Amino acid sequence: MLIPNTAQIVDFMFELLDLKLSNNKKIAIDSRSEFESQNEIFKEKCFLIASALSSDDPDIWLYIDHTIGTLLGAMKELNLQLGSLAMDEANQQKNRVMFISYWCIPFAISVIGKLEGRIDKESPLSIMRTWLIEILQGNDDVRKATKSKSSDIESFIRQKLALVLPRGVSGDIKSDLASSKGWKSISYCDDRNSKLLEKFQIDLVGRENAKLLPQIRAVVKAGGVLRKALKGFDFEKLTISDADEVILKMDNFLLSLEQMKENFEKGIKTDSSDSLIEVFNCLESNLVKETSQKTLKKTIAINKLVEIFPIVAANNDFEYILLILHQHMADFEGFDPTLLQKVIDKSKGADEDSYRIIISNAHEQARQEFINFIEKVDKSFSSSQELLVLSCVVLATSLVHLQTVQHNKMTKLIAVIRNCLSSSGDFAVLPPFSTVFNRRAKTLIDLNRFNEDSQLIVYSIKVYNKRLIEMLQVADFLGKIIPPFWHVDFQLEEFIDSYHNGTFDKKKAKVLTKPTRFWRIDCSSAYEALRDIEFYIDIFGIKLNEGNVILLPSVDKYLRLPDSIKKKALKVLSPKEYEKDHDASKRLWEAKKAGKNYYIDSNGLPTFIFKK
Repeated sequence: MLIPNTAQIVDFMFELLDLKLSNNKKIAIDSRSEFESQNEIFKEKCFLIASALSSDDPDIWLYIDHTIGTLLGAMKELNLQLGSLAMDEANQQKNRVMFISYWCIPFAISVIGKLEGRIDKESPLSIMRTWLIEILQGNDDVRKATKSKSSDIESFIRQKLALVLPRGVSGDIKSDLASSKGWKSISYCDDRNSKLLEKFQIDLVGRENAKLLPQIRAVVKAGGVLRKALKGFDFEKLTISDADEVILKMDNFLLSLEQMKENFEKGIKTDSSDSLIEVFNCLESNLVKETSQKTLKKTIAINKLVEIFPIVAANNDFEYILLILHQHMADFEGFDPTLLQKVIDKSKGADEDSYRIIISNAHEQARQEFINFIEKVDKSFSSSQELLVLSCVVLATSLVHLQTVQHNKMTKLIAVIRNCLSSSGDFAVLPPFSTVFNRRAKTLIDLNRFNEDSQLIVYSIKVYNKRLIEMLQVADFLGKIIPPFWHVDFQLEEFIDSYHNGTFDKKKAKVLTKPTRFWRIDCSSAYEALRDIEFYIDIFGIKLNEGNVILLPSVDKYLRLPDSIKKKALKVLSPKEYEKDHDASKRLWEAKKAGKNYYIDSNGLPTFIFKK
C-alpha cells in the first residue's frame, strides 16, 4: 500500500520523535488485536506526539493535535481516492518518492509555517522547515550532499552542523559523527542527545562560542528527525521543479492556528475539500499508474462487483447475494468456480433443514474466499472506495447469515475496513436520541457498550443499506435492507403481541433476555436495545429521502405503542434497569426546576434537555 493507514502514520511519527509509551514498551497500534486496545494506544501516542512538538505551549499543543487529526483524515481520503498504482519494485519506489515530495514534505512545511511568530526561528521545528524547503527546491547544500560519497541525509546534516560551528571547534566530535556509530545519538529526544551535547558543552566552555549550544541542540534535534524520515532516499529525486506551487496549495488546505481557534469559537465547520482535491490532483498526476494486467484485472473486477451489487440484490433472495457476486470472481485464483452450481444441484429436493445447511456452508466458503482476496488486494496496492464498499457488502451479508458477530471470523475483513477509516474511533456518526423516560431530552449512547468494534460493524451495514437505497426502487430493495434486530424479529413480535390485561408475558420476555446477547452488534441487553431503539434506527441508514423508515414488523409494532406501554415492556424485561432509568427521570425534573440544561443519566452520561 502506497499511502499508510492512520495507525501506521501515528506509529511512524512516534518512532521519528523517539517517544515512549507510559509502560515504556515499543508497541505498534496494529499489533493489538482488539480495536479498543488499539484506540487506547493510538490516543496516547497522539497525545505524546503533540506534547513533544508543542514546547509546553497550550495553543501550539491544541494546533498540533488538530493538525494530526487533519493529516489522518486527509490520508484516509487519499487512500479512498487513489486507484491502483504500479507496485513493481522500481515503480513502487518512484511512487513513494512522489508521495514524499508532493505530500509529506509540503505538509510538514505548511504546518510549521502556520506557527510563524509563535515559535523561535532557531527552534528545531523552524530549522526542519527551512531544511525541507531546501530539499524540495534543491539548493546548494542539497547538491553538495548528493555529491558526497556518504549517505545524502547524513552528509546534509553534517554540513548544517558545520555551518553552526566555527572552524577548529569540536573537530573530534564532528569526526565522530562522520562514522555511522556516531549517528546513533542523534535524536529529537533530549535524553538521547544528552551525552553528545555534554561533549559540545565541554568543548565550548570558556569561549564566546558557548552561546551556540542552544543552536547546536536545535540542529541535532532537527537532524535526528530528518535522518530517520529520509534515510535511504536520493535527494536529487526528492527535489521537484514546482515546489513553490505545491507548498502554496498545501497552505491553502491547512488552517492557521488563528483560523482554527476562530472557527472553534464560532462553531464553524470548515470545508477544505476543494483545497484537498487540488493537492491530491498534484500528487496523483505525478504517480506511476498500474500497468500490470493482473492487478488491473482485480481492480476492474472489484469495480464491477460494486456496480452490479444492487442489481444482484434486487433480483435474488438475500442468501444468494454473496454467492452470485462470488460467481463473478470464478476466474480468480482462490475462488471455487463451481460453488453456485453445487448449491443449485444439492438444493433440488432438499428439505428445509438440509437446504439451510447447504446455503450456510456455501456462504461460509464464499465469505472466506472473498476475505482472502480482499486482504491480498488491500496489501498489494492503495485502498479504494470500491474495495471499501465491497468489504462492507461481504461483512453485512455475512452478519445476517451468521446471525451473530463472530470476531475471530471477521477480524481480517474488519481490519481492511478500519484501515480506510480514521484510527481515532467514531467510525459511525453517533446521533443523540430520546427514550420513553425523557422525550424532551437527548442522551448519548454509552461507548462502553457501543465501542469502536460496534461502530465499524454498523458502518459496514450502513454502507450496504445506503448503496441499495441510492441505486434501487423501493420495491426492489424491500426485504434486502438490513434493519436493526433482524435476527429476533419473530421473537420480538411474539413478545409485543403477548400484551394482555395491562401486562406482557414473562415467558416471552425471557426468550429475549437469555444469557446469549439479544443484539450481537454490541454488548447491549434486550432492555437497553429497546430503550435506545431510536438510536439504532438512526445509525443503520434505513431512512428514505421522503422521511420514511424501513422497519421490521416487530419494530414497527413496538414504535407504535404508547410510551406508557413501552415502559411496561421494559419493566418486564429488566426491573432493575427500569428502576435506574425511572430514578434518572426524576433527576431530569429536578434539573429542569434548577434551570440546568443537562442531568446525569442512569449510565453516568450527561443528557441534554431541550427547552421550548
